Amino acid sequence: FDELDSSGDSKLSWDEFKQVLTDPRLLALVQSLDIEPRDLKMLFITLDNGDGEIDADEFVEGISAIKGQAKSLDLQHVLHLAKRLDRKIDHIQVATGATNCPGNSCAVPHAGHHHGPQPAAG
Repeated sequence: FDELDSSGDSKLSWDEFKQVLTDPRLLALVQSLDIEPRDLKMLFITLDNGDGEIDADEFVEGISAIKGQAKSLDLQHVLHLAKRLDRKIDHIQVATGATNCPGNSCAVPHAGHHHGPQPAAG
């Protein structure tokens, strides 16, 4: 991780991460995980939490999930995308006051936010 972090900010951008392709030692490490060089961008996206950079925790957690089951990189990527979509859906539901519960039976209003019709002034 530290070898790739050329900016020294404890995060890897795509530009830093793709240096793996030019370093034979790092390339061999990636290939030892059964990850093909052509899959590097997908690996970066899978490790990234959505901010366009990978921190050390994301790197270690993601590689640990893939290590030993590198053939499942595609599956890990799909799982990552599903989690991101789930967070976005949750955000939309909070913003609109919608829930997954029938008839909003489990809706919990957030403090400071009132969704739905306003009481009539009078």
